[in-house]
Amino acid sequence: MTSRKIVVVVDDEPGLCETFQDFLDDEGYDVRVAMDGAVGLQTLKQLLPEKPCIVICDVLMPLLDGNALYAIVKADRDLKTIPFVFTTSDPARAPAGELIMKKPVNFDVLLSVVRKCCA
Repeated sequence: MTSRKIVVVVDDEPGLCETFQDFLDDEGYDVRVAMDGAVGLQTLKQLLPEKPCIVICDVLMPLLDGNALYAIVKADRDLKTIPFVFTTSDPARAPAGELIMKKPVNFDVLLSVVRKCCA
């Protein structure tokens, strides 16, 4: 068990993942990065019974996109309570009713969302 709150970042852009990881790590979070939805799902399941306080997820990714990952997580009794925020250049493709941040992401707003979910 970690004493820091866990944030999972799922995005296929390595530079953006590194930026998110550095930024959130500096804010005191334990950041786990997955480069696609399939690895993101594996990461979430490996963390159990501990859960991240939020998943920051791109919508368009290879193998398993953000919508598919979201659907699987929300159908899983052990994972369904984990909040998601979607980052995308095309907000119309994100799941309806979830928080969506248009890329490029405003890091002040992102940090506010993370703090709220990880309080």
